[in-house]
Amino acid sequence: MKALIALPLLLCSVATFAAPSSLYQKLQQANPSPLQIIALVEQQYRQHGQIIEFEVEQERGQIVYEVTLANDDRQITEMELSASGELLSLEQEAAESDDQASYDAIEAFSQRYQSLSQLLKATIGDTNEQLYEAQLDANRGIHFLEIELLGANGKRKLALNLDTGKQLPILQWD
Repeated sequence: MKALIALPLLLCSVATFAAPSSLYQKLQQANPSPLQIIALVEQQYRQHGQIIEFEVEQERGQIVYEVTLANDDRQITEMELSASGELLSLEQEAAESDDQASYDAIEAFSQRYQSLSQLLKATIGDTNEQLYEAQLDANRGIHFLEIELLGANGKRKLALNLDTGKQLPILQWD
């Protein structure tokens, strides 16, 4: 009886460990890459505002990019794109009070940087890691870009101070 219980638990834990590796391999082969998807959104959906959040998802074995933009009219646009960059869905809603941190981060970002795609490319560099998630945010007066990278050895997070351009060691996770 214990073996019947242990086997499904073992299989679930193996699937959990296999998923990031599988996604990493898919992202390694993705064309366009996550950074290219961000550049595409910046060009084609500029009228919807600045990207405040980007995330890679895997749905039914396929890569889906979730992108959130915010504009000056306090509108939030949430979109999903296929691995090829095709728009799958687009929804707009009014910003809520808890979105203020994102707007504060956008202001700091806009004063110093031209595009999120260029900043991410410069920050990530020539690593073999793939962009998994990025979010503009602010907390306690610090404006930052939180980045999550996916590599062969798992996920890695880092944060970049938008005001100084330097990495924030207090927000860096390993």
